[in-house]
Amino acid sequence: MNRTGGRFAMRKMFILAAVGLALVLLGIQFVPVEMNNLPVEDEISVPPKIKVVLREACYNCHSNETVWSWYSRVAPISWIFRHYVHEGRDELNLSMWGSLDPKRQIKMMKEIREEIEEGEMPPWLFRFVEPDSRLSNNDRSLLRNRALRQDLKNLDVAVADHNRKGKKSRYQKRYRNDSKHYGKRYLTPANNPIFKEECGACHFAYQPELLPSGSWDKILAGLEDHFGEVVELDPESKKVIDEYLKVNAAEHSTAKRAVKIMRCLGSQTPLRITDIPYIRRKHHEIHLDVFKQKSIGSLSNCSACHTTAEKGIYDDDYVAIPPR
Repeated sequence: MNRTGGRFAMRKMFILAAVGLALVLLGIQFVPVEMNNLPVEDEISVPPKIKVVLREACYNCHSNETVWSWYSRVAPISWIFRHYVHEGRDELNLSMWGSLDPKRQIKMMKEIREEIEEGEMPPWLFRFVEPDSRLSNNDRSLLRNRALRQDLKNLDVAVADHNRKGKKSRYQKRYRNDSKHYGKRYLTPANNPIFKEECGACHFAYQPELLPSGSWDKILAGLEDHFGEVVELDPESKKVIDEYLKVNAAEHSTAKRAVKIMRCLGSQTPLRITDIPYIRRKHHEIHLDVFKQKSIGSLSNCSACHTTAEKGIYDDDYVAIPPR
């Protein structure tokens, strides 16, 4: 009797849970999700083969020609779809490629090559929702070669002409306005006064988001031999700095650069920011002799070339390598 009653109670609970789940799924369908396509202004001009790949794998997120399929309107898939579309358009909109100034086009070509080489695009969750967006090896080769073969010489001429005329594209203006709304496009500037005073007195005050908390733990634990120097901190200052670095470390950040750092590190906890594979990859085109210049000194001297490093902005647009 008890066993029969127990089975009945379990069945009742299962039915109630199923009904509850069904009601929740039905209810979230009424949550409004913005799904719109803006006009195509000046889309990217590429060979037909590449255009086919772009349309199948990239256009749904990186253009104003998103195909909103029926399942992209069903919550919670609609939330995932909308997130990737809005984020993708914000990062790169192929429907507005022609409105980018040439310098931005160079930067975007490098970004495309990097994303393809790292296998980060399309994101795995979007590939699950949209199986057609998956890139084959042949597709990746086509896109990578396109990015590698981009005629940089011609673009350099265009950049010079663009700078001479002093024009700014509509996209560039909007990009900077958008950055006010997307606070985590860049790293948060180092803003702890004790950290800036104690650490910034000897070197550039790096943003905590440039290393995981495990790395900061190692660094603070080895102050008696801090890269060849002895660093003395009073217990209270060390505690404040330790808490500041841990709370704001890379794994707690949604900034694009911090996310990429964590992806490339896995379980590694490097002591130096310059040992991070992602950071080294971003500088691989610069000859080592450049970092040995007296005006720079080493790869670790970020502010020597990144004019907006203090603000947490490391974009190519704001790089100025000092003359020899």
